[in-house]
Amino acid sequence: MMKLYEKWRYALLCIGTLGLVFLFLQFHFNLFELPYFWDELGVYSRAAIHLYEHGPGILPSALPDELSRGHPILIPFLFSLVFKLFGCKVVVARLFAAFIFIVGMVFLYRIFFIKVKPSQAFLFTTLIAIQPCFLSQSVLLLPEMPLMVASMMALFYFLKGNYVGLTFSLVLALFIKESAIILPLVIYLVDLLNQKFKLRNAFFILVIPFGLIGSYFAIQYYQRGYVFYPLHTSLMKFDWYHIEERWLEFYYFVFESQGRYYLIFIWPIVFLLINMKSVFTKIKFTELRKISNDSNKLFVFCCLFILAGAGFSSLNYILGRYLIYIILFVYLGLIVVFNLNTKWRILNYFFLIYLAVSGLWYIQKTSYTDVDFSYVDHVKSCEKAIDYLNVQSNSYKKVAMGFPFNVCNWNSLSGYYKQLYFQQKDLKDSTEMINDFYVFTFPGNMDDTIKYKGYLKLHKQIKSGYAFVNIYTNK
Repeated sequence: MMKLYEKWRYALLCIGTLGLVFLFLQFHFNLFELPYFWDELGVYSRAAIHLYEHGPGILPSALPDELSRGHPILIPFLFSLVFKLFGCKVVVARLFAAFIFIVGMVFLYRIFFIKVKPSQAFLFTTLIAIQPCFLSQSVLLLPEMPLMVASMMALFYFLKGNYVGLTFSLVLALFIKESAIILPLVIYLVDLLNQKFKLRNAFFILVIPFGLIGSYFAIQYYQRGYVFYPLHTSLMKFDWYHIEERWLEFYYFVFESQGRYYLIFIWPIVFLLINMKSVFTKIKFTELRKISNDSNKLFVFCCLFILAGAGFSSLNYILGRYLIYIILFVYLGLIVVFNLNTKWRILNYFFLIYLAVSGLWYIQKTSYTDVDFSYVDHVKSCEKAIDYLNVQSNSYKKVAMGFPFNVCNWNSLSGYYKQLYFQQKDLKDSTEMINDFYVFTFPGNMDDTIKYKGYLKLHKQIKSGYAFVNIYTNK
């Protein structure tokens, strides 16, 4: 037992450290009781609640199209099971999402532990975990963080040569979200570079994962009449204008946003100039077919995965959170290079300090996104507006609203109220002003107020940081 503790003590320290981080976030943001919002509110939480109320299912027919959006439904299925066990509450979803994130960080620690000291593995893991794009997603009922966790699991089992664990992780990733398609392809390419073709490896890495996910989409075609959701396929663009536009979005968020510009471009240039001989000795770029060395295999995987992610993202509609499973390997690749610096250790310390500072500096900015904690102000402004309107004196009053505010009022399980008193109405571009209140939000549909110019007067503005909700009445 003592030997097991000695082996895992730094992993346990990682878990304890993340626990303290979550306690701080709960104290600062009330994070675990924060209601669902935006896509989480409109799609994924509703999907999990639907499965909770109507019975868990894993096949496409278990959810209506507007809730599954054609994605594999593993994540809503898992959350619905947790709801069955612990109750359908926001705090349960937040805690389960945090548990998934912590599992992912343990696997990240184990990846580092393959090649560095346990204390270094702990330090690297903690500094990556506190980066805003990861931490902000860590408690949300969305598929992107679980996809990142499954990707880490797959890489770990690949580096360890555990092909059963690798296959399980690849299947898990593909059943979380279709964008995992690049993961087995890159792993198999690295495997080919590492050794000659082996039918067994191809079977575990490609045949089983793609066979299972292919069967799922065949069932979806039979049950739903489509393989991939038509809305998503319509967003794929192959003309150069859209490819360039999405490449620039990818480039900015992956390589420049949240301080990564300095990590990726400035620090490596200084490092290479000072320590070039060590880099080219330990990572032998000219011997790609001999990458059995763990450092080489890990670094080559990170490089190829980022390239594959760039290509995939340039053809598809992307948001910042879609890219976090790629950004993880940017940090991982940087730290592989960082660990080679044995001559100028002062650079190492600057690198680590910068990681820590950037994690704190970019934790909450003043514009809406779900890849830092700026979404908290948006949610709180909507919460306060609902609290203001949802009083007994407003019973039977009509409140017109649009997205995202309207979704907050669809179900009491979304976390915004226990009992709804007013009547919810949809906003329409109409001069028949028959409602008692009209609600517009920023971020959200504030621009739509122009359609009602001359018909409304401001009754109440409710703010939280940069975010606000305007409540209007008829003139």
